[in-house]
Amino acid sequence: MKKTNNTDTIKLSNQEVIKNLNYYLSLSESPDYAVLINGPWGSGKTFFIKKFLKDIDNCIYISLYGISSIDEINTRICKESFLEIAKSKTGETGSKIAKKILTLVQSILHFFNIDINPKNLRALCSFTKDKLIIFDDLERSLMDIRETLGFINYFVEHQGNKVIIIANEDDIPDKENYHIVKEKLIGKTLTVFEELNSTILSVIETSSPRIKLFIETHLQTIKTIFSQSQCHNLRILKHILKNLERFCDIKVLKLFDEKSINYLLVIYLILSIESNTGNLKKGDMAFTDFSFEEKEKKGFDLFEYKYPSFYRYQLILEYDMWDRIIFDGWLEEKSISRMIKNSDFFHSKKRPEWKNLWHYNEFKSDHEFHNCYKKVKLKLDAKQYKDIYIIIHLAGMFMQFSQVNLIRQSPVQLYKYFCSYVDFLIKRKFFTYKVEDHLFNDRSRFDESHSHGLAYQGYDIYEFKEFISYLKKAHDNTKDIFYHEEANNLLQLIVEDIESFYVYISGKTSESRFNDIPILTYIASKKLVACLPKLDLKKLNLLFSALTERTKLYNHPQYASILEPEKVWIDIFKQQVEKMIKNYKVKIFRLKLGKCYMSYFNNQ
Repeated sequence: MKKTNNTDTIKLSNQEVIKNLNYYLSLSESPDYAVLINGPWGSGKTFFIKKFLKDIDNCIYISLYGISSIDEINTRICKESFLEIAKSKTGETGSKIAKKILTLVQSILHFFNIDINPKNLRALCSFTKDKLIIFDDLERSLMDIRETLGFINYFVEHQGNKVIIIANEDDIPDKENYHIVKEKLIGKTLTVFEELNSTILSVIETSSPRIKLFIETHLQTIKTIFSQSQCHNLRILKHILKNLERFCDIKVLKLFDEKSINYLLVIYLILSIESNTGNLKKGDMAFTDFSFEEKEKKGFDLFEYKYPSFYRYQLILEYDMWDRIIFDGWLEEKSISRMIKNSDFFHSKKRPEWKNLWHYNEFKSDHEFHNCYKKVKLKLDAKQYKDIYIIIHLAGMFMQFSQVNLIRQSPVQLYKYFCSYVDFLIKRKFFTYKVEDHLFNDRSRFDESHSHGLAYQGYDIYEFKEFISYLKKAHDNTKDIFYHEEANNLLQLIVEDIESFYVYISGKTSESRFNDIPILTYIASKKLVACLPKLDLKKLNLLFSALTERTKLYNHPQYASILEPEKVWIDIFKQQVEKMIKNYKVKIFRLKLGKCYMSYFNNQ
């Protein structure tokens, strides 16, 4: 290898890169060096060079991706040369025919186990002389970098070819040996930068009229956010823009003004870019830092510094909804519409005081803060807040304010205050369990870090965690009270409305209320047995039918584990019924009960 005198890395505009390449190709004598086109993955290097080569004849393009030997490179060169000759002689149609012929020849040779040594093929490839050869994907070759570049040097030094190498230098392994060989082979390194406008225009050209209009309307926002992201991978931008169709399908957006749509787009773009570049992982948003402590900012908490228009405490949609959209590709129209309509961006009516207090960072003075705080505190003292999730927000906020001496009450005092508030809600039936209220009944909701589209402040404060534990216990108590009340109602139904009892218990209809609740364990089996003499034959049949249908749920994969406690209850109930059949004083009832019981439980 001959050592070149020019190994400069030149950072130019893409137009100037083209000028440099044209100059390199215009040299009448062999330049005795190769040119490297460098750029990060996704920056459009390959697209750039193929576009450049459109008007250039007499060239061969070779990808080194997955290549593990020189023999494989030789084979690829021969194949591309063969196709290039066919194309030059017969045009595009001839090229397609040549590809089919080449594939057929290779298949025949393989079928008859005829070995064509690629080293011998090299002699057939002398027609590479005087051609421009492009070697792409240098960093993705499986060969030793010295061997790869040594092979490429053969064409530069011995055949006098002009050679363009395309690579992402940052990803080239064995950098020490690479730089030693590079110094002798590569005379110019031209860095290709992403062309933002070209990428966006290419997406617009292939988009529907509606998306084309949307992108054009918000073009400056898209360009600004992508530039601020410092992401140089245009494939990511292209992928995100192509997914905008689903974003625009959200019907409630039609009710937004342009400013609000633009802000929602900003959030969508930022979260999409950061997740694609690995800076945002599923669940990160739930752990945003609200504390006043000086900590090293990382991940999601850094986005405000990176994107001036991004406000991490106001994402319109809840964190878990963004997680589903960004990471799972999940767009549920009803849930998204509900959250958007509850957000401050949807309507112009005044924001509630508790939300103003949540946004205390927007206050310009202590007086403004204390004025808002007093209004919220007065409403709390008057027990005007009934939504338990607003209470959680206020508990977290107040404890946070206490820690930084914005208010006088200590976190311990606040813990006691909010626990007593929960007791009040329970007493007045505002905090109560209902079969139909799946949102309230889901105990795990208290473990979430947000509600009402806003994160809970004070989330890491000990007293706040204790308050959440108190809430869970209160929730369990209300559930227990509710189950006992429902059990008593079911006992009453057995006598007064056995058909409704059947519907609720059997699991046979859509109105069955207790498929996922072991409600029978809350009924005193002795009380139920005591009701039996009050029932006629029809009611007895419906009762035992409902219970036998119920036992079928014990083998259902969805309910088996939940209803497991009822198995013991059923066994005890059966024993008590059998005892009544033997010992009850009214013989005619014993006969009726025994016949009915055996009809349903004989095989169990």
